[in-house]
Amino acid sequence: MSTHNEHELKAYRHRLLGLLTRARNAPDLPSMDADFYIVLGWISAAHCLGAISIDASDSLHELVLNASQHRAAEFAQQAEARRLTFAQERAA
Repeated sequence: MSTHNEHELKAYRHRLLGLLTRARNAPDLPSMDADFYIVLGWISAAHCLGAISIDASDSLHELVLNASQHRAAEFAQQAEARRLTFAQERAA
């Protein structure tokens, strides 16, 4: 059982959601990778502290995984667009 009060747990959950948002909006791939592992740690800690249930923990793990995969795909598309632009400029 957690020794933290409900206000502290609510603040912890709020911070966790902020970290999820930060991971989803990462400016580059290294930042996204770092934020991904930070969020996983926070999710595990939140569950251990009793701030979130095991079901919420599982849902958040799935959410951060999906967000990071989506963001990685965006980075890959941006890199491909830059590559094509560079190739077109070289060909011109």
